[in-house]
Amino acid sequence: MPSPPFALPQNVRILPALIITLGVVLSLRAAATARAAEAAQDGASDAAKSETAASPKAPAAQPAAVPAPANPAPPAPASAPTGGDAFAAQAGLTPNELSVLQSLGARRELLDGRERALGDRTSLVEAAEKRLEQRVAELKQIEAAIQALIGKMDTEQEARTNALVSIYQKMRAKDAAAIFDALDQDVLVAVASRMKDQSLAEILGLMQPAAARRLTTALAQAKKLPEEAAQLRPPPNG
Repeated sequence: MPSPPFALPQNVRILPALIITLGVVLSLRAAATARAAEAAQDGASDAAKSETAASPKAPAAQPAAVPAPANPAPPAPASAPTGGDAFAAQAGLTPNELSVLQSLGARRELLDGRERALGDRTSLVEAAEKRLEQRVAELKQIEAAIQALIGKMDTEQEARTNALVSIYQKMRAKDAAAIFDALDQDVLVAVASRMKDQSLAEILGLMQPAAARRLTTALAQAKKLPEEAAQLRPPPNG
């Protein structure tokens, strides 16, 4: 059957409307598909979060085991701590603290040694002082004995001299003068200085002139010496 004469123009007018309608439908369908995909993605993300929160973390991947050698070397023995380190470890000290303590101990021993040496020296000094004191005491005793002996001798000498004085004073002046001329000067002075002035004057008058001069001079000097000694003696305090 032949086509109607105005069919082509009608198809021409309907085609643009169909194209527009088809584009709108496709656009709506694409938007719906996109929203469905987005919703599905959000749901999957929420599910993943829920699983992560509910389940523990997976352990970290372990490194691949290295195959052991055919003949493994024996492990090196651990170095045993030395005596000082072992003592420090047992005492709860560090090596530095132990070193300080050892230094202090050595210093203490040194000081103790010096103290002992000083004590020994002090003992030696004290012993020497005691011996010196004993020696001084012995010397004082000896000195006292000597002084006592000298005093005894002086007393005896004084007694003998006084006896001689008494004898010469009782003699005749002429006889005494003859003896005085030849008598030792020291003995002569000792005897003449103790005689009475009258008896001594008579004897001097009968003596040889030279001997009489010597005796007179000696008696003057013997009398002068005690006077000078008295002048040089310091005055008493007070």
